[in-house]
Amino acid sequence: MQKLGDRNRIKLNWNVTGSYNVSKIIAKEIFDYEVPDYTAYEFIGLKGTNQKMSSSSGNVLTPKDLLLGYTPELILFMFAKYKPSASFRIGLDEDVLRNYAEYDCYQTSYAKGLIKEEGIRLTLELACAARIDRHPSFNQVASNFSLIGFNQELLQTSLSRTGVEYTMEEIYLISDRVAHWIKYWNSHRSVSINQKNNVLYFNSLTVEQRIKVNQLTELLKNETS
Repeated sequence: MQKLGDRNRIKLNWNVTGSYNVSKIIAKEIFDYEVPDYTAYEFIGLKGTNQKMSSSSGNVLTPKDLLLGYTPELILFMFAKYKPSASFRIGLDEDVLRNYAEYDCYQTSYAKGLIKEEGIRLTLELACAARIDRHPSFNQVASNFSLIGFNQELLQTSLSRTGVEYTMEEIYLISDRVAHWIKYWNSHRSVSINQKNNVLYFNSLTVEQRIKVNQLTELLKNETS
């Protein structure tokens, strides 16, 4: 037991059904709700570690943490597609790109009525896949957002040149998550343009390479003018 101010704080040693029994009492006494029968479940792990998520060890990601990189619908989909008896690991690396791409693909197929597997269909319905929020794709934004200095106005202009217009609110939904993913989870993906000419490196290039660099420079100037 630990003293905290004028109160005592204690960590309970749960047995296998401890949290369920407590939740059952809370559900009945406070909400007057009969809970479902107890079902054993496997733990969720973090990719890159050999440990399960555990608040005791501090090896844990909260829903608030995940929402910094994932949309609510995608989080629901990731968790709901696994049975309670199946363990899985959450990755914060390139898995984020794969998870977004997978969900976008399923959501498009669901909208067209092409999902035949009942389990996937029910999972998508639980994740509110029928409600399609309009926003640019995570992978599309991640490909060049750091290159333009995480500037959301420039991102909006860049996206409009692909023929699709987005409001700033629609862009924020994804761009804020991409920025967090790159800055805090995958800093190696952060790419920036040198503010000064690297003359020494330029002079080391072949004539043909210098011509290509100059052509690219002119192209970029014309695109941004």
